[in-house]
Amino acid sequence: MKKTQLQKVKDHLELYGSITTMCAFNRYGITRLSEHIRKLRNEYYWSIPDEWICPFKGNRYKVYKFKNNAENKEV
Repeated sequence: MKKTQLQKVKDHLELYGSITTMCAFNRYGITRLSEHIRKLRNEYYWSIPDEWICPFKGNRYKVYKFKNNAENKEV
C-alpha cells in the first residue's frame, strides 16, 4: 500500500521528532510541507510548534517539532 504524503510526514515526525521543508523535499519529494502540518494541527489536533532557525545572516528556515501526547489522533 502506497503511503500518502500526509502519512509520510506523520511517520517522520513520530520517528525523528522534527522536520524541515528541505528534509521533506529531499526525502519524500514533498513541496508543501506547511499544508500537511496545517492538516495535522487543525484536522487531527496534533501539537506541532514551529521555530525559525537562522544559521546564517539573512537566511532562515522553519523547523516543525512534534509534541507527542495522548491527544494526537490517527491519520
